[in-house]
Amino acid sequence: MRVMTITKLKAGNFTRRIPISPDRNPEKGESHVLVWRVHSLRDDRHKTALLCAVIILGGACGYAIFHQALTGFAAALILLFAGKEFLLPQEYRIDEMGISIHSLISHKHASWAEIIRWRACQSGAAIEIKKTQSRSEILMISADYRSQQSILAEIFHMLRKYSPQSESISERGNSHADF
Repeated sequence: MRVMTITKLKAGNFTRRIPISPDRNPEKGESHVLVWRVHSLRDDRHKTALLCAVIILGGACGYAIFHQALTGFAAALILLFAGKEFLLPQEYRIDEMGISIHSLISHKHASWAEIIRWRACQSGAAIEIKKTQSRSEILMISADYRSQQSILAEIFHMLRKYSPQSESISERGNSHADF
């Protein structure tokens, strides 16, 4: 039976092994999977309350302007979707299949073949993904500020290991990506 090593990074580091099906792991032996969760506004109650107030106020304005509950609900949903990275926890996963970001209302996945390049940022990495022939998208991977150094080291190790473009443009300083 093949096993996968999953490193969960939250308050500290720990490793556990779980069995997987043979078709999920194309390589023989073990593979390393990095999984961590970031909840940006979990500990900052004032900013959370402010963002929730903006969402409620936007919904109320949508209702007041058009006098329909549907427009107020739509306005609140749009604002909730815009602030989802701050309000909702996001789980990041890097493995041999690619990079995944899960939250309660969205899911993004990029295989290693889709990644054009990546750069280090202050809180994680900016990854450019080729979507179509003429369009690309920037995927931001962030680390929690409390255990940032250990997570960033693991993130960069996994990106260097799996990304086809990691050697030429990997870490050019600690600035934001300027793709």
